[in-house]
Amino acid sequence: MKNKFSNFIEDKIKAEFEKRNLLYKNLKKEDISNRDTLEHIRNKFLEFLKRILNNPKCKSSFDIIKSSIEKIEQEIRDEKITIETKTKLHVEI
Repeated sequence: MKNKFSNFIEDKIKAEFEKRNLLYKNLKKEDISNRDTLEHIRNKFLEFLKRILNNPKCKSSFDIIKSSIEKIEQEIRDEKITIETKTKLHVEI
């Protein structure tokens, strides 16, 4: 027989389950294997920085953030080039 009066712990557990279910339902449908790679993390960071640049409070630090973005993009390009050369070397051998 189910108790009509729930206690604090049961309410807390139910609320936690509901929150997890909502989070699970609202997850983006993306490749999970790609989600943890450095490239994906850097791209998310770049998107975040570009979105922040539109904020008027951050206009004073625009040059610093812009140079940071350029450096990170250059690192990503260099990393892609090294990965491509490594894969080509492995294929040729």
